[in-house]
Amino acid sequence: MLTSPLANSAPRKLSPARASGPTPNKKVWKSDGNIVLATDKHLYRVHKSVLSENSLVFRDMLDLASPDSDDGEKSPEGDGASENGPNSWEGLPVVRLRDKDEELEYLLRALYSRRFFRVHEQSTVPIVTGLLNLSNKYDVPDLRYDVVKHLQRYFPSTLEEYKLRDNHKIFAHFDDADLHRLLALAHHCNARVVLPVLFYLCALVDERLYENIYASHVPPHVFQIIREGGKKLRTGTWEVIDRGSRKRTSGQDCSSKSCKARRGYYYVAEYYKFCRTPFDDDDNKSKDVRYFCANCKYAAFSRISCVPGELWEKLPSFFDLPEWNVLKAEVDSESADEFN
Repeated sequence: MLTSPLANSAPRKLSPARASGPTPNKKVWKSDGNIVLATDKHLYRVHKSVLSENSLVFRDMLDLASPDSDDGEKSPEGDGASENGPNSWEGLPVVRLRDKDEELEYLLRALYSRRFFRVHEQSTVPIVTGLLNLSNKYDVPDLRYDVVKHLQRYFPSTLEEYKLRDNHKIFAHFDDADLHRLLALAHHCNARVVLPVLFYLCALVDERLYENIYASHVPPHVFQIIREGGKKLRTGTWEVIDRGSRKRTSGQDCSSKSCKARRGYYYVAEYYKFCRTPFDDDDNKSKDVRYFCANCKYAAFSRISCVPGELWEKLPSFFDLPEWNVLKAEVDSESADEFN
């Protein structure tokens, strides 16, 4: 991702006529910038070259745009730009955008400074969601790739990485509302490699909270995927455990009445435990075997230990997604795409 070494320069004092409209943002105001981006709150003086070299959409927008003139020609406008207001700022063309002001600021700061957002460093939910949203909208492939890799640290594609996810605090603060908001955005932006774990974690949240808390963050069709995927996960869990319990091992040859009586209860109990947290280590998942004989205990451990791995491989399919290798290949292909 290209950056510019040019320092910011304080904008001039506003005239009374302009004081009521968007004001210059001191954090992204380049003294030799040759274009101004405008939101409903702020103006951003930047360089056409930085926009064009990083964003395919901005490149096309600027290539097709005509410069401002006194004969009524309009400045280039972004998606849904406002048609009212001046089309220039101190002789520079103005591009009016309807993006959220803070998201545009995050995008521009990321383009100008690698220190603003780094894959392996902690960030905030507003910054990450803002960068994902606008890097997707304006086709900024390098930045989008970095954001997805950042999210993969906490919403990974392998079971081994999932078990270590708590070691990667990618957000300073993160709650259930953030989880659902991030799922909706990742689904909208087609960042599919992080969707299986996002869907899974949302499916663990009591769906009765949806109407009260999450309806404003998750569209109905996405919530339907969560609900149906949760049902498929529970069904798949039972199928894996039941199939394992039917495999012939030395434990099935046990003649102990105590073991025989406990085996049926054990697998039902394990099913409910795995339904709650199938991929998380839980000491309670092994306590019910303490009264088994040695052979039955070994057989039970052998069967149950295979459950997380088998469920993980099936996880994407529960939420109508392709296999893990396809999802990971999508990310790899994005990194290999050359920006022309």
